[in-house]
Amino acid sequence: MDDPKTPESLRELGERLSKARQRRDGGRAPRGPVLNSQGMGAGFRIAVEILAALVVGTGLGVLLDYWLGSKPWLMIVFFFVGSAAALRNVIRTANQLEAERRRQRDAKRAGPGT
Repeated sequence: MDDPKTPESLRELGERLSKARQRRDGGRAPRGPVLNSQGMGAGFRIAVEILAALVVGTGLGVLLDYWLGSKPWLMIVFFFVGSAAALRNVIRTANQLEAERRRQRDAKRAGPGT
């Protein structure tokens, strides 16, 4: 706002806004972009699904190995089965999120009253 062509009242307004923002933020530097809560939710959902599939698959393999005495083969096999399930869940979730994003975009394009 140091442009010489800017009227004095606008410069004063800019300075007052800057001071108000500093008071509101407690003198801290402005933060980066606001995190998208939907994106964070999707990320946590995917992470939990991956972790759950791997834990269930590996746990089932360990239990079967213990019961059948085939250590470590069934644990290894079920780890890969859990990995495949995790990948399938991630792809399914990504497709659902993409479909929801498209529905929101199409609704926004259609506008109100449609």
